[in-house]
Amino acid sequence: MNISIFTATGHYNLGDELILLQEYEVLREIYKNANFYVFTYDKKSSLIEWEVKYIKYFPNNIKKKPFKNIKYLWKNIKIIYKSDLVIIGWGWLIYESEVQSSSSPIMQWKFRVFLAKLFRKKIVYLSVWINTSNPKKIKYLFTGKKTLVSVRDEKSAQILGQIWIKSIILTDPVFLYERNLNDRFPPSREWQKGREWQKGQEWQKGQEWQKEDRIEVRGNEKTIWISLRKWYLKNEQDFIKQMILYLSKSWYKIVFLSHSIHQKDQLANDYLFLKDIAKKYNIEITGSISDTLKAYKKLDYVIGMRFHSLVLSIVYNIPFLALSYWQKTEELLSDFDYKFKLNSREFEFEDFIKKFSELTQTNNSLFDFWAKIDKIKQDYKINITKLLKNGLE
Repeated sequence: MNISIFTATGHYNLGDELILLQEYEVLREIYKNANFYVFTYDKKSSLIEWEVKYIKYFPNNIKKKPFKNIKYLWKNIKIIYKSDLVIIGWGWLIYESEVQSSSSPIMQWKFRVFLAKLFRKKIVYLSVWINTSNPKKIKYLFTGKKTLVSVRDEKSAQILGQIWIKSIILTDPVFLYERNLNDRFPPSREWQKGREWQKGQEWQKGQEWQKEDRIEVRGNEKTIWISLRKWYLKNEQDFIKQMILYLSKSWYKIVFLSHSIHQKDQLANDYLFLKDIAKKYNIEITGSISDTLKAYKKLDYVIGMRFHSLVLSIVYNIPFLALSYWQKTEELLSDFDYKFKLNSREFEFEDFIKKFSELTQTNNSLFDFWAKIDKIKQDYKINITKLLKNGLE
């Protein structure tokens, strides 16, 4: 059996790579003898250690590499043709109003889905997010007797319901991440420094971190690990400065977490956003998504905006203050009945101090998410097996 997996992998976004990793692991458990083809923009971004076949997306930097894209196109058609199952597990599949320079490539998705339908392949959407004011323009993606759809939230299900598309809710697969496993990264990537933005917007692979550069927590020092996203904070620069000064005076060690190190989209690149601030205030910052993932094993508190910084905090039972900026984060926090949160566009700094103080003074036993996580894992595996085997019955 041949299975093609389409996700957002290849842009050095930790959440997207964990989505791919967990979907692959679940599918591998169900289809033990299958051959897997993972479509990607850059296979080096992947966290999968096991042997899979990576296929370059078409289009991929088509203006600079027109002839290579002819090869990519042919390969895309060939692999979809030979696939028995096409999985689309792209987290934020359709969006209109997120602040970043890259847009949701609806026409590209219509082309890929057209090929799958042309070759009469079974198409399964896994836990996708959808945000559009015009559902009719995306209806083609989800129609067909061989198309099965699962979404990650109620809002997405409602949008599809407007165009009479039936779907089930399947939670974010990153909740399946095994917190108790040893490092998943091969020695060649251990403490690997992230790709840095060079002049002319070129990416250059960094050297491995030296031992003295590694992030370490010494003694009983409390550490705040902070995940921020550009453009969603009220009075962004002033708030970050006030937060750094407040936490430093309170004797917390601060480390910035880079959840996204996008090669082409500066607005979606956390490392670019925070590196100058980190340098100015002598704050450490993770330089790769593997460093960021490793960090969650040794955190005291998280101040998080990125959706998957909140998910990983829950997975690791880490007390966190959520700076909520979108419907997806609001729904996540509501599902866990979580009260330590602020609206990133509205709160004043005094609100931050009050809520953070409440967080640090709360008994850690209240942050025991693992029982619910275990239930989420169990339900996910049951529901995805039903979806793949029996459809939307």
